Amino acid sequence: MTRAASSLSGDEVAALMDELSDISFDQADTAEAPVALQAQVVESFALGQRKDRPVAQLAHLERINERVARRLRDVIEPIAQVRAKVDAVPLETRRFDEWQRNQTDYMSLSLFRVRPAKGMMMIAIDPAFITNMVDAFYGGTGSGHAAKGGEFTPSEQRLQKRLVTAITDVLTRSWGETYPLQFEFATHETNADFANMVRPDEAVVAQSFTIKAGMSRSTRIEILYPLAMLQPIEDAIA
Repeated sequence: MTRAASSLSGDEVAALMDELSDISFDQADTAEAPVALQAQVVESFALGQRKDRPVAQLAHLERINERVARRLRDVIEPIAQVRAKVDAVPLETRRFDEWQRNQTDYMSLSLFRVRPAKGMMMIAIDPAFITNMVDAFYGGTGSGHAAKGGEFTPSEQRLQKRLVTAITDVLTRSWGETYPLQFEFATHETNADFANMVRPDEAVVAQSFTIKAGMSRSTRIEILYPLAMLQPIEDAIA
């Protein structure tokens, strides 16, 4: 025993031992542990696991956004018979089931196979926008209200098909300037729960456009791509 230690009385040694026994080394204390100790906390990592790429790195799709917005205006104005304002919205990545939960029970959802890429693309349109465009096309104000459920009328079905076909033509042209893609129609749904383009837990990228035509209220058209499908395309273009 050292000289310093021998100067402690028996009571002082007992008190020191009590204090040491009260110190906890649980994981909950690591937040207040010294930096040297925190550095020893190792985060588990699965080899070969790839994290989702930030939206900011989908540079090619961002550039396409503005081109698609300009060309969508040329599609919508002849139908609405008025000037239309179309703005590209910044890209957004989210889980597909989260996107589904945020949709109304009645939508226009058109799914397409993407060639030569492996995956699906979906065009989501508010049915009220289709109703308004039918009204405007036949000389109305374009400010009507769509039914909250059920099916599209024959006129709405024809216009919906015409609009979606025009949108896919715009996408084919816009993608074709750097990375040619073809979009093959697969199916049409009116309920997001049945629009199974990817697994619920997979990430999708929403390419969205806000549209204001005449007296109709502002609406949004969304084009969804699986993130896993876009990443190899971005790598090939880079």
